[in-house]
Amino acid sequence: VYEGALVGSPQHRQFAIKVVSQESLKRWGDRGKRNLEFELSILSKLKHRNIVRLDDFIHTANNYYLV
Repeated sequence: VYEGALVGSPQHRQFAIKVVSQESLKRWGDRGKRNLEFELSILSKLKHRNIVRLDDFIHTANNYYLV
């Protein structure tokens, strides 16, 4: 997990970025993909002051990014 910030924005908004490589998901087989889908479904619905909200999901050729 990495930390990011929108420095040019008026609020100087901070966020977390979780990077999941497609290679690591391949090692887990179907279970890895199901776990990622489950995590996305929970984080997209969850709202708690101690848990970072899921704002975006980005898929590239090598990685998945949860922002």
